[in-house]
Amino acid sequence: MKMPLLLLIAIVVVSLSRGNGEQTDLTRETFPAGFVFGTASSAYQVEGNALQYGRGPCIWDTFLMQPGVTPDNSTANVTVDEYHRYMDDVDNMVRVGFDAYRFSISWSRIFPSSYGMCPQQAILVDPPWEVVEKDGGAKSLELDESQGNLTS
Repeated sequence: MKMPLLLLIAIVVVSLSRGNGEQTDLTRETFPAGFVFGTASSAYQVEGNALQYGRGPCIWDTFLMQPGVTPDNSTANVTVDEYHRYMDDVDNMVRVGFDAYRFSISWSRIFPSSYGMCPQQAILVDPPWEVVEKDGGAKSLELDESQGNLTS
């Protein structure tokens, strides 16, 4: 994963450091065959609808509800509403020419109350608030046998 990023950085640095005053445009042809152009998003940053469709509160919801955490006391309850607008987003990615899209789905949307679940893939970062609250706060996120069912 580091090699493609390093290659991209090297190409940009070389392109921008040409000393002959000649402008060089970056195009797909500038990159090696098979290079994948993509974009990514994080569920909490773009999903929205934090209070709808059965999603349970996650650790980030609870954190942002504390006064003064953000300058304007904003939360991510709405965001850019990718939950409803995902087709527009995908259409825009196709129009721009992206080859890939990496996205996440909020753990607390899949399992609003996670006890007793057994996911097939690891789902991390924003555990349901119930897990953190019941087990004693952020320290409870250390994985032990009592929480082994939260990861795979």
